[in-house]
Amino acid sequence: AQRLEGRVDGEGRMVEGWWNWRRTFAMGTWAFVALGPILHTWYHTIDRLFPWQSPMTVVKQVLVDQIFAAPVVIGIFIAGTSVLEGSVAPAKVGEHLSAVLPESLKLNYKIWPFVQFINFALVPRAYQILWVNSVSLVWTVLLSMTTHKSQK
Repeated sequence: AQRLEGRVDGEGRMVEGWWNWRRTFAMGTWAFVALGPILHTWYHTIDRLFPWQSPMTVVKQVLVDQIFAAPVVIGIFIAGTSVLEGSVAPAKVGEHLSAVLPESLKLNYKIWPFVQFINFALVPRAYQILWVNSVSLVWTVLLSMTTHKSQK
């Protein structure tokens, strides 16, 4: 995300030393420490809630995922990474979430229902987390750019 956001000088060249290593650390920590266990638990929960595969089950899985998991996971992502990277004081997390969560959820709802439909309908359960993690590589870049717009 930082590379795509790019810091350029007046001649269009990348500015040296602009990389925010603390932001990189926060994103990596989020993915490794929080997202992996959350997704692992969530997909096992979805499997228990909806053990049979049918077209209606897939619709229910997508709805449950997007109504319950998406806002919580995105909120935790924004709060956790913002505090870890030092861009938001812990006491200001609620205010920050109010400012960036609605736009982040709008972006989520443009991408993830389709991704999750494919996931639940076509991807074997053993590979669902791999599919989601693959899409998450792009998603995390988009989410990072969205949550850092106001900090430019």
